[in-house]
Amino acid sequence: MKKRILTVIALLILAAAASVVLATAGAAEVPQVEGRPLLVDGAGLLSDVEAAQIETVVKSISAQYGVDVGIMTFDTMDGYYSVEAFADDFYDQNGYGTGDRTGAILLILVMAERDWAVTAAGSCNRTFTDYGRDNYLVQNFLPYLRNNDYAKAFNEYANSCAALLQYEKDNGVPYDYDSNKEPVKPFSAGRLLGSLLAGLGAAFVPVSNMKSKLKTVRTQYGAKNYAKENSLNVTTANDYFIGQHVSRTPIERSSGSGGGTTTHMSSGGVSHSGSHGKF
Repeated sequence: MKKRILTVIALLILAAAASVVLATAGAAEVPQVEGRPLLVDGAGLLSDVEAAQIETVVKSISAQYGVDVGIMTFDTMDGYYSVEAFADDFYDQNGYGTGDRTGAILLILVMAERDWAVTAAGSCNRTFTDYGRDNYLVQNFLPYLRNNDYAKAFNEYANSCAALLQYEKDNGVPYDYDSNKEPVKPFSAGRLLGSLLAGLGAAFVPVSNMKSKLKTVRTQYGAKNYAKENSLNVTTANDYFIGQHVSRTPIERSSGSGGGTTTHMSSGGVSHSGSHGKF
């Protein structure tokens, strides 16, 4: 009789536990967005100006390479226990990497526990190898996340994605542990020229004003006019080469024999790759 009572109690405990698991699973939902936006700042980490600038950058990169490069921030994971599963399901359920896009890569932040995840699928599984993602992409943006410099982190993420996409386009293969050169981040010559012209314009007026006041100053083509006469008498001058020192630092690379991308299946049956962690 005692054994029977214990068995019934055990079954009741198992049933209760199963009910909790099912209820939790049913409550886990990802936010739904329309039109595959490339910037969703649900946690409010960016100013309006920062958001507009970053959205312009990711839209430009996505259009240039035919993939969705997105950034999303949220306060919580809405019932999910794994940021990887949350990121994968957000990607799948909101249709990223579909339509005119061959794939997508998303950076997702969840601020409640300071979780981050990068999830990719489609052609981005090939482009963003394990080595390229973890040793280049993540290493570029993660330090800024840890310092709460979110605008800088997102710009680093976007530009690093563009560098890896361009690397594959230029070389025919993705960046990996055995690549013989490094990716190059996009460089805007137009933006540099604009900044340079603005700086020159701002400096021209005050410098011209100062120059006009120096009426008594004349160009000198040697130092002799600044030295006191007969104060220095050099009788002998020689140059001697005494040696040189060159410092070289090798770029460390993985010693493993493998490469490529490790993938896993999301709950929706889509092959994903990615990384995740805390910041």
